[in-house]
Amino acid sequence: MTRDMTTGSPLRHIIFFAIPVLMGNLFQQFYNVADTLIVGRTLGLNQLAGVGSTGSLSFLVIWFCTGTCNGFAISIAQSFGGARYENLRKYLANGIQLAAIIALVVTTVVSILCRRLLVVMKTPPEIFEYAYDYIHIIFLGLPCTMLYNYSASVIRSLGDSKTPVLLLVMSSLINIVLDLLFILVFHLGVKGAALATVTAQLISGLTCVYHIYKRVPLLHIQKEDWKLKKEYTTELLRHGVPMGIRLTIIASGISILQVAVNSMGTNAVAAMTASGKIYGILSAPIMAVGQSMAPFTGQNIGARRLDRVGQGIRTAFLIEAGISLADLLISYLFGRSMLNIFVKNAPLEVIELGYKANLICTAGFVFLACVNLFPNVLQGMGFAIASMITGITEVVGRLIAARFFARWWGFTGVCLASPMAWVCTAIFAVPAYIICKKRLEKKFALQEE
Repeated sequence: MTRDMTTGSPLRHIIFFAIPVLMGNLFQQFYNVADTLIVGRTLGLNQLAGVGSTGSLSFLVIWFCTGTCNGFAISIAQSFGGARYENLRKYLANGIQLAAIIALVVTTVVSILCRRLLVVMKTPPEIFEYAYDYIHIIFLGLPCTMLYNYSASVIRSLGDSKTPVLLLVMSSLINIVLDLLFILVFHLGVKGAALATVTAQLISGLTCVYHIYKRVPLLHIQKEDWKLKKEYTTELLRHGVPMGIRLTIIASGISILQVAVNSMGTNAVAAMTASGKIYGILSAPIMAVGQSMAPFTGQNIGARRLDRVGQGIRTAFLIEAGISLADLLISYLFGRSMLNIFVKNAPLEVIELGYKANLICTAGFVFLACVNLFPNVLQGMGFAIASMITGITEVVGRLIAARFFARWWGFTGVCLASPMAWVCTAIFAVPAYIICKKRLEKKFALQEE
């Protein structure tokens, strides 16, 4: 089912698109939450810390793949919005080939460098092998991750956010079952958790491809569409690579902070691991609204409806601001109880550190709203470089926190890193949108003359 977002109420389109994306984000979290919950409650604190210590490294690689796929889909969204269906199929076919090449290269490189990367990140000795066993399998499964992310982003670019979620729900349940099977029955430890995640991603990707083949004739590729052409590959890479780099830059900033956390000991790592899962759940609605703006903007730019882009931004930000306040209240009232879910019989220090991290992060969620809104809008408008720079500003904020705040205030300083990064991004992203909008207005005016 496709959705034309160039007409009708922006609020209706954003909500109807964001709700399935939210469900997808939550079930995506279930992949990691299931690993964390089962590992933390059945294997032990060191195994939990080992899995958790790889989070930023995993983001560093997977976010590049995810961002690239989402960037490729912008060209498809703009072609759909402008009713250029032949171009749409050519972009799809060229994107498949580029995605396959990227998946092969990235998987080979990170698999070889995996152990060295963990050393660079100062992973504590007592959890090092657990971390390696987990992340190495995750890296080997990157083609499965790429398969799902590209096929799902293509479906979403046509306005259908429901189908990827329905398929992901199924594979998420499979992931949980496989976690229990591999860990409790086959006794594979953290390797079992990683294998369950990779297998679930593969099922997600294959089911998305099957859906496209059966239900979306608009995306049926013809033989001539497979020919790689410079005009299409250049456009795809222009959108995709900066988006991938942006998310990688953001993840690199998180990796820097992970090094600081790793140096604070196992309790700090475990606290950040558990609080990170809660953060992922609480921030999911904000992420969903922000993600809805990329296809919404892309389709409306394709139809030359800049006025609707502005309407969408105002609507999305009001929704996100309300969610931010609700998240802060939830974190304040139920933060400790939520942490206890993830770590059985945890030391009091772990719970208190995790609670502090949650409170500080959720207090800055109103700035996270800007981070998730404007970069997606810039991407949908076709200004991939400007969107990428927002990632650089976010890293600058994290570097400041890692360099000064962590030294001055220890764990509290590390917790302040995310809000600091979001403030830096908001300061750049809002003016960048205004400038880019004016450029498009001039461009469209000249084309109409």
